[in-house]
Amino acid sequence: MNGLQPVYRMETSVMDDAVQLLTNCMKDPARPTRCARVLCGCLHLLDGRDEDDSCSLDVHFHVPRHGEYEDIRKKYPQHLDACVAFLSLPRSDEEMKDLDSSLRTCTCSIQLSGPGETRWLLKWLHDSFEAYRLFTFEDVVQMLIRHLAGVLNNAVESKTVGGVTALPRLRKNRRKHTGLWPTDASQLMPYGLERSMQGYAVSFRLCRQDGFPDILLLFNKILAICGRSVIPHLLQFDSAWPMRITDLTIAFLQERRNTLGKFVDIDTELRWMEALALVLEFCANVTDLSQVNSTDLMLFKFVRMLTWVNTIREVRSCGLLFVCDCIIKDLPLFLIETKVWTQDHINQFTELFARFGSMFYADKPEEDQTVYSPEIVARYAAANVRLDDPLHLAFEGFAWASKLRQLRT
Repeated sequence: MNGLQPVYRMETSVMDDAVQLLTNCMKDPARPTRCARVLCGCLHLLDGRDEDDSCSLDVHFHVPRHGEYEDIRKKYPQHLDACVAFLSLPRSDEEMKDLDSSLRTCTCSIQLSGPGETRWLLKWLHDSFEAYRLFTFEDVVQMLIRHLAGVLNNAVESKTVGGVTALPRLRKNRRKHTGLWPTDASQLMPYGLERSMQGYAVSFRLCRQDGFPDILLLFNKILAICGRSVIPHLLQFDSAWPMRITDLTIAFLQERRNTLGKFVDIDTELRWMEALALVLEFCANVTDLSQVNSTDLMLFKFVRMLTWVNTIREVRSCGLLFVCDCIIKDLPLFLIETKVWTQDHINQFTELFARFGSMFYADKPEEDQTVYSPEIVARYAAANVRLDDPLHLAFEGFAWASKLRQLRT
């Protein structure tokens, strides 16, 4: 076989073969057949990558916007149900250890291909796809997260989510696109809310910190579709989640500081912008005025941290208030020698993070002595004046949504 030429055009036959093979392998989410190489290779193709592209595990995060995601949602709902069932299945440490051992060991027989499996695809996956790499259970989980994040991002951005959703606006174009997966939010929780979120949390913990943007993108979409009821269960099974958002923010802000005075390509600048947009979207989701819940919101506002400041031990926040504050203070750095950023980007990001920061600042613990950015403090003071005006609060909600859309265009 001379290469995998059809993949570049992503012909229907190639997509069909990859979907059928992957779905067939994952019929039993507790014990998938074939090896990790086969599962990862199929996901590689379904995310629009060709034979010459690096595996997505080796590239920096960008919001996946493969042109075939809508077709996948329309034609292969069983494939997507299988992906969700695999990713959200609760597993013990022992079960994960056994599964990792099983997936690392290749016992595939190309000659004995089963139903829905084509020999040419199995041969390419074993002979040519990242031939010198050992794929693991963790790799499968990371690539599944990116795949589902891209699919659900397509559903949310195109407003074609069926059934009852947390945000009604997600069903705006439903009649034009009937039958697109997911047809109901319950499809994302195949084992019930609590057990499914336990499974997601276990899967999320497997991934490296540099894979967290994919996780945040996926969870943002789950949150938008399924609603705030998922948050307590996520934190029940993964209490470190707020710190992971903090670590993500610190990492890309530090990367910006480290590259000052050095050449930075456009791809990197866009990646920074997408990371900011992810954090912004999460803040928007957890503070949505239409479904605000002070109990689970408090779980994200603050993560107390004891630290020494001038020989005095103080309490500092490292939750979402800290995140908003750090971003606002460092935003001007993105204008230095930029090919992408404009003053308008900086102004809009500053306004939006100040808005969310002021909401978190309202419940700042008295012992937190951090000096927060003037933009947050001023916005908090102004909000207190208008606190009893529901029309103003509604206008604020429409305003941030409009600005968030502008930042993504």
